[in-house]
Amino acid sequence: MCSTPGKLGDHNGVIVLSPEAAADVLGQALASGAAEPAPLAQIASGVPLESVLAI
Repeated sequence: MCSTPGKLGDHNGVIVLSPEAAADVLGQALASGAAEPAPLAQIASGVPLESVLAI
């Protein structure tokens, strides 16, 4: 991952945001990332995807 003021990127792509938007998006991204291990563990243990993702 690379980061410069207003720009954030990794192997998936690059985004350009205002500093205000970047602060909000970063908080949401960190929360999302923190929540990912639990569903991934459920999927790996055989729980049906429909149950994990409520689809």
